[in-house]
Amino acid sequence: MRRVEVPDSIGIEYWLRQEKDRVIRIVQRIDVDEHAKLDSNPRVVLKLLVTVGATWIVLTDTFVIAPKVEMGMGTTKMPKVLMTYTVEAVDETVAVPAGTFKSCARVTGNGNMALYVDAVQGFRDIPVVNREWYCKGVGLVKAERTELLHSAYYSSGKITMALTSFTLP
Repeated sequence: MRRVEVPDSIGIEYWLRQEKDRVIRIVQRIDVDEHAKLDSNPRVVLKLLVTVGATWIVLTDTFVIAPKVEMGMGTTKMPKVLMTYTVEAVDETVAVPAGTFKSCARVTGNGNMALYVDAVQGFRDIPVVNREWYCKGVGLVKAERTELLHSAYYSSGKITMALTSFTLP
């Protein structure tokens, strides 16, 4: 099992487990949780063997889009997003604060979230795009999540996470 922490500014921790044909997330903790919580359904993070064109589907939550508390929207439950992930490349070079890594796989997830934005816009399909780079012998080194929406009631945007340190076992 491997524990992965997203930078403190976001406050998310994941625990991953490698199985014969996939890597799954089995535990998650966000900054408001005192203890990590088991996922009720393990989430596929990466299919193994990593080959261009491999795909899988995952039901996930939004990372960036959230109701604005100052607008009185703090208790609104966000809908889940059905993401289709595809391995798009297996030979990329990625530079992050921890170094430059070669032979990396780029995995892109695409989905849409149906959301009632406001009385003027009504329901909209909000695109959600997730890109991750996994490097041989290291694992996840970079992730970008884009959830863009123009609304007075919801925050949105893009987050980028990058590996800041790495030590060979």
